[in-house]
Amino acid sequence: MKVKGLIIDLDGCVYIGDQVVRGVPEALENLSKLDVKILYLTNNSSKNAHEYSEKLRKMGIKAEAKDILTSAEATACYMAEKFKAGRRVFLIGSKSFKAELEKRGFLVVDSSDVDYVVLGIDSDFDYAKLTKACRAIVKGAKFIASNLDATIPSPDGILPGAGSLASAITKATGVKPIVVGKPSKRIILEALKRLNVKREEAAIVGDRLETDIKAGKSAGICTILVLTGVTDPAKLLEVDEKLQPDLTIDSLASIRKALELIG
Repeated sequence: MKVKGLIIDLDGCVYIGDQVVRGVPEALENLSKLDVKILYLTNNSSKNAHEYSEKLRKMGIKAEAKDILTSAEATACYMAEKFKAGRRVFLIGSKSFKAELEKRGFLVVDSSDVDYVVLGIDSDFDYAKLTKACRAIVKGAKFIASNLDATIPSPDGILPGAGSLASAITKATGVKPIVVGKPSKRIILEALKRLNVKREEAAIVGDRLETDIKAGKSAGICTILVLTGVTDPAKLLEVDEKLQPDLTIDSLASIRKALELIG
């Protein structure tokens, strides 16, 4: 199998916090010479593609906004494909998430009288937002989450992720959300569309078994685990066979050798 398109996770894979993983910028530059398309994929819905591209450029990695897909943008794309524009949305999420929804014709309002409750990471989440979301869902609004990551990393330790907020809503309403981000295959299908490659021509690279690798498996593409993030090598001995990556490497810096092994 020759890999023509790579879907690469960001935090824990390309960088850790604000520190680029050693050797990664050079490895990615080399890939560009091999005619391998790259799309960077993140479950973090707090920033937009332009902000992420700027962060990567400061780390010495060439990336434009079109090369990055966030779970917020993927969620907005999914909704535009499945639902009619002009519908009302109660959003628990960032300003950039709101912009993605409004760009696709949805009306974001501060009310429980809505068609959809959409959730991402929100540092201003409070009891009032929880109440409005629950009331809207009980009335019949569809519940959609950008991702269900329980935590997100920070320099001071873990922070509650979108999944923790979603759990509170599910506990109160009994309703589980439609999930667009990893480990759902929905975001992978959007990534493949943007790369314009077939499933058998693509691979996903990430550091989390339960999101990156599971997403790749669910979409039927090759999976590559890197050990620079949250997954300890010992964990590979404990996980179910269904979550075993096709290939494990120490770092994204070794991605060229990994692709040679696959091809």
